[in-house]
Amino acid sequence: HYKPGSDIKGAHVFVATLAQHGGTPVGMVAVRPQPGGKNTAATRTHHGWYRESRLVVLKVWQGIGIGCAISDAIAKAYRDAGCIYTSCFLHPRLYRHRHESKLW
Repeated sequence: HYKPGSDIKGAHVFVATLAQHGGTPVGMVAVRPQPGGKNTAATRTHHGWYRESRLVVLKVWQGIGIGCAISDAIAKAYRDAGCIYTSCFLHPRLYRHRHESKLW
Protein backbone atom coordinates (compact mmCIF):
# COMPACT_ATOMS: atom_id res chain seq x y z
CA HIS A 1 0.00 0.00 0.00
CA TYR A 2 1.24 3.48 -0.77
CA LYS A 3 0.84 4.91 2.75
CA PRO A 4 3.58 3.73 5.13
CA GLY A 5 2.22 2.48 8.42
CA SER A 6 -1.31 1.95 7.08
CA ASP A 7 -3.08 -0.47 9.33
CA ILE A 8 -5.36 -2.99 7.65
CA LYS A 9 -5.10 -5.66 10.35
CA GLY A 10 -8.35 -7.53 10.71
CA ALA A 11 -9.57 -6.35 7.31
CA HIS A 12 -10.77 -8.49 4.43
CA VAL A 13 -8.41 -7.55 1.60
CA PHE A 14 -9.30 -8.07 -2.06
CA VAL A 15 -6.86 -7.63 -4.94
CA ALA A 16 -8.36 -6.69 -8.29
CA THR A 17 -6.71 -8.10 -11.41
CA LEU A 18 -7.31 -7.83 -15.14
CA ALA A 19 -7.62 -11.19 -16.86
CA GLN A 20 -7.13 -9.52 -20.26
CA HIS A 21 -3.66 -8.49 -19.11
CA GLY A 22 -2.51 -11.83 -17.73
CA GLY A 23 -3.96 -11.28 -14.26
CA THR A 24 -2.11 -8.01 -13.72
CA PRO A 25 -3.00 -6.49 -10.33
CA VAL A 26 -4.66 -3.08 -10.76
CA GLY A 27 -5.92 -2.26 -7.30
CA MET A 28 -7.11 -3.39 -3.91
CA VAL A 29 -9.94 -2.92 -1.44
CA ALA A 30 -9.77 -3.40 2.32
CA VAL A 31 -13.04 -3.98 4.18
CA ARG A 32 -13.36 -3.89 7.97
CA PRO A 33 -16.11 -5.15 10.24
CA GLN A 34 -17.84 -2.22 11.94
CA PRO A 35 -17.57 -2.41 15.71
CA GLY A 36 -20.40 -1.52 18.03
CA GLY A 37 -23.38 -2.76 19.97
CA LYS A 38 -25.57 -3.09 16.88
CA ASN A 39 -23.07 -5.39 15.16
CA THR A 40 -22.76 -8.28 17.60
CA ALA A 41 -24.02 -11.73 16.69
CA ALA A 42 -26.58 -11.49 19.50
CA THR A 43 -28.07 -8.12 18.52
CA ARG A 44 -27.86 -7.77 14.77
CA THR A 45 -30.65 -8.60 12.33
CA HIS A 46 -28.28 -8.97 9.38
CA HIS A 47 -25.14 -10.95 8.55
CA GLY A 48 -22.70 -8.28 9.66
CA TRP A 49 -21.91 -4.66 9.09
CA TYR A 50 -18.84 -3.83 7.04
CA ARG A 51 -17.15 -0.65 5.84
CA GLU A 52 -14.85 -0.16 2.89
CA SER A 53 -11.82 1.28 4.61
CA ARG A 54 -9.33 1.51 1.77
CA LEU A 55 -9.59 1.61 -2.01
CA VAL A 56 -6.37 1.87 -4.01
CA VAL A 57 -5.90 1.78 -7.78
CA LEU A 58 -2.38 1.68 -9.19
CA LYS A 59 -1.45 4.96 -10.86
CA VAL A 60 -1.26 3.59 -14.41
CA TRP A 61 -4.89 2.36 -14.12
CA GLN A 62 -6.39 5.46 -12.50
CA GLY A 63 -8.97 7.66 -14.21
CA ILE A 64 -10.79 5.02 -16.27
CA GLY A 65 -13.41 3.87 -13.76
CA ILE A 66 -11.63 0.85 -12.31
CA GLY A 67 -11.89 2.11 -8.72
CA CYS A 68 -15.65 2.57 -9.01
CA ALA A 69 -16.04 -0.86 -10.59
CA ILE A 70 -13.94 -2.58 -7.89
CA SER A 71 -15.81 -0.81 -5.12
CA ASP A 72 -19.23 -1.63 -6.62
CA ALA A 73 -18.35 -5.31 -7.09
CA ILE A 74 -17.19 -5.75 -3.49
CA ALA A 75 -20.20 -3.85 -2.12
CA LYS A 76 -22.56 -6.04 -4.16
CA ALA A 77 -20.92 -9.23 -2.90
CA TYR A 78 -21.34 -8.18 0.74
CA ARG A 79 -24.93 -7.02 0.21
CA ASP A 80 -25.80 -10.24 -1.65
CA ALA A 81 -24.52 -12.12 1.42
CA GLY A 82 -27.02 -10.20 3.60
CA CYS A 83 -24.55 -7.73 5.08
CA ILE A 84 -24.79 -3.99 5.60
CA TYR A 85 -21.99 -2.34 3.62
CA THR A 86 -20.93 1.29 3.82
CA SER A 87 -18.05 3.47 2.75
CA CYS A 88 -16.63 6.83 3.70
CA PHE A 89 -14.67 8.62 0.99
CA LEU A 90 -13.33 12.00 -0.03
CA HIS A 91 -12.54 11.62 -3.71
CA PRO A 92 -14.87 13.77 -5.88
CA ARG A 93 -15.21 11.13 -8.60
CA LEU A 94 -16.27 8.46 -6.08
CA TYR A 95 -18.74 10.90 -4.55
CA ARG A 96 -20.29 11.65 -7.95
CA HIS A 97 -20.40 7.97 -8.93
CA ARG A 98 -22.03 6.85 -5.70
CA HIS A 99 -24.45 9.75 -5.64
CA GLU A 100 -25.68 8.81 -9.12
CA SER A 101 -25.53 5.01 -8.75
CA LYS A 102 -28.54 2.90 -7.75
CA LEU A 103 -26.12 0.55 -5.97
CA TRP A 104 -25.31 3.11 -3.28
